[in-house]
Amino acid sequence: MKTNVLITGATGGLGKAFSAECASRGWDLFLTDRSMEPLEPLALGITRMYGVDVQVFAADLTIAAERGALWTRVARQGLRFHMLLNGHIFSKIQLCLRDYNPLGKDMCIYLYFP
Repeated sequence: MKTNVLITGATGGLGKAFSAECASRGWDLFLTDRSMEPLEPLALGITRMYGVDVQVFAADLTIAAERGALWTRVARQGLRFHMLLNGHIFSKIQLCLRDYNPLGKDMCIYLYFP
């Protein structure tokens, strides 16, 4: 079974670092950020460099309808994520996890960077 990782805020510095590290381990990625424009070249570069499958989805996770569209696509594709890495501020992903628990686990680890 392949490892699938959901990365939010994928086009920012932290999100790009998460993406490169996960791809270097051979993990498939599902990247989100507010705009599709920077997501597409990022996904193409990661696929070319590491040979992993990269899917992208543009969504502002602070907007309920956009979070819903994201989880609808995830459900339609039958995706299960082994890990969720947040490149956005914590409050956005906290809202996101209220709608759907992509980890399928009862435990989350929270990291705060001052």
